[in-house]
Amino acid sequence: MVLSARVVLGWAVNHVIRSAVPPLVPFIVQEFGFDSGEAAVLLSAFFQGYLLTQLPGGWAAQKWGAKAVAQLNLAGNTALLLLPMLAGRGVRALSLCLCLIGLCQGPLVPSVSVLQRNWLPNGPMRAWALTFVSMGGRLARLVAAGTGPLLADRFGWRVIAYLYGTLAAAFAVTFTVVASEQPALELSLATE
Repeated sequence: MVLSARVVLGWAVNHVIRSAVPPLVPFIVQEFGFDSGEAAVLLSAFFQGYLLTQLPGGWAAQKWGAKAVAQLNLAGNTALLLLPMLAGRGVRALSLCLCLIGLCQGPLVPSVSVLQRNWLPNGPMRAWALTFVSMGGRLARLVAAGTGPLLADRFGWRVIAYLYGTLAAAFAVTFTVVASEQPALELSLATE
């Protein structure tokens, strides 16, 4: 149950970031005066990166462990979420930042699958555990879609990146310190 909660939170952090990006594009377009073609480039940049790392992410999770891939995912999201503020005023720099965030998020799904295989119980409780884990992404999408545009309208679009970047950093540090690859590792650490 403890790892399920960690996976739910990791899933939620990623989905908040993923769901917050598209609603921010109109604010960015308005601030920098981009045209509709440049807005389309910004909207598609994240998903271009995201699609490229799905299969390599699964391979990496099998080879080096799901925890390592999840740690890279969280660290990359945290660092890259703050880059759009530093990316200047060009659509190329902003779309590159969004594409890189997508590259970091792509491996999440395969690494979570490996963590679930290693951690979740077999038998009738597995279905409930899988439902619990997937709930994190669904709830996060609702939170991000509901609060992101409101906060951006009130405080500016940069506050979303700072807020979600800070939350992602806090979770990344916690995940790195307390998560292990398999239950046996965590149980042996707890008894030492």
